Amino acid sequence: MDRFITRKKRENPNAAALGSQAPYSEVPKENIDVEDTTNLLDNVDRVKFFFGMAKELEAVEPEIQQVYFPEDATLDDCLLIELDKDLADRFETNGTLVIRGNPDDETYICTENRTYRLKEAEISNSWILTENLQLATRENDGDVRLKLRPITSVHHTYLEATEVQHVSLYRLRELLREDEIAWGEPIESTSKRHNLDFFLDYIQMSEQQLLEALDQQPVLEVEGIYRWLSLRYRDQLVDKITTLCDDSEAPDVSVEAVTFEALRSHLDASICDQAIRWFLKDQCKSLPDFEGHYALEERQICRSKASQILRMTTQLQLAHFEIAMSRAMPISLNLKYEYLRGLALVTETLAAGKTIRYLPVEDLPEKMSDRFALLFNIQSPWKYSHIEPYLDDVASSSKAKGQILLKFCRRAAEGGEDTYYPVER
Repeated sequence: MDRFITRKKRENPNAAALGSQAPYSEVPKENIDVEDTTNLLDNVDRVKFFFGMAKELEAVEPEIQQVYFPEDATLDDCLLIELDKDLADRFETNGTLVIRGNPDDETYICTENRTYRLKEAEISNSWILTENLQLATRENDGDVRLKLRPITSVHHTYLEATEVQHVSLYRLRELLREDEIAWGEPIESTSKRHNLDFFLDYIQMSEQQLLEALDQQPVLEVEGIYRWLSLRYRDQLVDKITTLCDDSEAPDVSVEAVTFEALRSHLDASICDQAIRWFLKDQCKSLPDFEGHYALEERQICRSKASQILRMTTQLQLAHFEIAMSRAMPISLNLKYEYLRGLALVTETLAAGKTIRYLPVEDLPEKMSDRFALLFNIQSPWKYSHIEPYLDDVASSSKAKGQILLKFCRRAAEGGEDTYYPVER
């Protein structure tokens, strides 16, 4: 174990060094019971006598450190945390590790840009912590003297820190949805105060990760307060702007080039500036050669339109879906099924033919056992290429996804591709 972090206790004023009181030759042996070790603390004569009885006094350094349990000690008021060298070095540099979340949550600690899960591990022997304990100096000059070293804590467990590769966004989305902006609602009409400090208190991720997560969500920031754009608001906004792109009366708005100023001039005043800027950030790509100019992003527009169509029904014939998408998409933008990864599921049966259903990964349960129960309730079995997108939010590598699938599914090789069945329990 590389390093441990503990909360430093107040120095005990009684632990000061004590001078010697008498040489060993002057100790009256008849007054010392060799079976009695209760009075050794802070008694240099008795300590010297016991080392003398063991014929080790000459080998003892002048300074003897006595480790003891203070009468008023609280021995379990700190925790040991094992950190790897890189994390320990960063802690020593800026001195900050933050525990975030509710009292009943699992324990997570955060640096400025990373998040770690803490897991309790047992120690085979007890660990005793004491302050200012010195290593041997091999100095033999001077008479024996005592220095008291009070024990500050005793430990039978410690906490291991493991970096979280995929921080959970479930609680963040849940809190953000408490303050939705409805279509036509003024952005200032809120009693909530969901600012960055509020989220840092409740969300178990580092500040940098939290800012990046907020940037990826459909939220607007107004004077430091974050508000969630409702689905209807997003649908209406995307519809209005994509209609403008095909409108001959709005020549300054097109799929290939659009600006904030052009959109502002054509949209109702009830649509706030922050919502327009969200559209440019989320649904468009910037044109590097023209500052402030954007082009509509085919993938994002396709996902927005598909989401709007599929949310209206449980399941849709694929041919009908393609017709609806061709009418909804702006001219020059096309439907591509790879854009719908983790958003919709295409299936084919003898009875219904090819169908498509709305199944966004962010709406699946966070608990893996519940997630797979839901997925297998929708269909069984699943081909790897179909189920793999529904693990994007919890694992990034194929190896990590494979480990999750092996834990919660039964695998079989069929038709050249791994196929997964529910585990019989």
